Amino acid sequence: MYNHDDIIYWDEWSRERQEALREQLARDPELAARWRAWSHLLDSLRHHLDTELGDRRILIYDALQQAGYEHLLTPEEKETLQANRKYLEQLSHRLASFSEIRQALQEDVQTFQKLWEVHAPATSFPRYRQQRQRLPLRLWHLVALSVVVFTAIVTWNYVRYRQGFVEVTATERQALHLPDGSEAILHPGTRLAYHPAYPRRVRLLKGKALFDVQSRPSSSFVVQTPVAFVTVTGTTFGVETSPSHTRVVLAQGRVLVSSRRNPEASVVLEPGQFTEVEAQRPPTLPRPADITEELLWTGRLFFYRTPLTSLLRTLETRYQIRILVDEHLAQEYVTATLEAEQPVDEILKALALTLGARVEQIDAHTYRLMAES
Repeated sequence: MYNHDDIIYWDEWSRERQEALREQLARDPELAARWRAWSHLLDSLRHHLDTELGDRRILIYDALQQAGYEHLLTPEEKETLQANRKYLEQLSHRLASFSEIRQALQEDVQTFQKLWEVHAPATSFPRYRQQRQRLPLRLWHLVALSVVVFTAIVTWNYVRYRQGFVEVTATERQALHLPDGSEAILHPGTRLAYHPAYPRRVRLLKGKALFDVQSRPSSSFVVQTPVAFVTVTGTTFGVETSPSHTRVVLAQGRVLVSSRRNPEASVVLEPGQFTEVEAQRPPTLPRPADITEELLWTGRLFFYRTPLTSLLRTLETRYQIRILVDEHLAQEYVTATLEAEQPVDEILKALALTLGARVEQIDAHTYRLMAES
């Protein structure tokens, strides 16, 4: 059902196929443990092995010896292993994950050896054994054993490409400056990756982020999630994603949201709208969003064509104050981005400047917005 090369790209599988694998893992604890070990091994390889490991055969020799099968090594192989013992010790110190990789290889050697002892007597290449000049059985054993690490070896080209990625996992709300000058604000627990060679493309792996994209009309900025693409030239928008669902809300500018499965299935968002994408489904039609509430976690207050009275109520609730406003100013609509951590008097002064008004503080908890006379 699954092959090694296919599993590398399992996050590109269809939703049904991923669910089928998850169900199989839930039914088979041993398979689930192997899957976790494989995932951990691939992650370790991604960061270290391609540049650190030399002759891969040394790993096989070491695994055989550590698993109790040193008798399978020739004198020359034992000598090679001994000559590289210091090299292996240095790897253990340099690579925090090497001891785990080493242990995983030893366990797989033991598993393989048990299977070999059960099945080899019945399939010992009888016709080949009749030949006078035959390949030693020991060498057949080692060739077969090398399959234990084959999966890791055949993925090194893939790993080499993946090594260029910078992956960030936010442990708290974090502002991240991207290579093209754009900014991303990450919610705690969010994972995002980008490649310096492609500064206008990022992968939001999970969680939610606000993107403030530098405007470049000739170059689109693309956010890729497990199920969607979000394409812009310069704008501010929020994205929340999981393996099977993505939600996009637009604060400023214009964005194109499309399904990864069918990029032609797309919608265009205007400020103050949102859309959602489920795995293998097109984006929903744009609908109005409360961008102030949805993006409040960023530490910024976003308003788009918001009645001034509604904006002031938000400030009154947030800062526990009272704000009076002249009647004709109350009819105004405001588009603004405010820093939520700013003192309220600075926010009100900025609003007054936008409206051509002035602000007066009546007491410690009361302000008035008045039209300039």
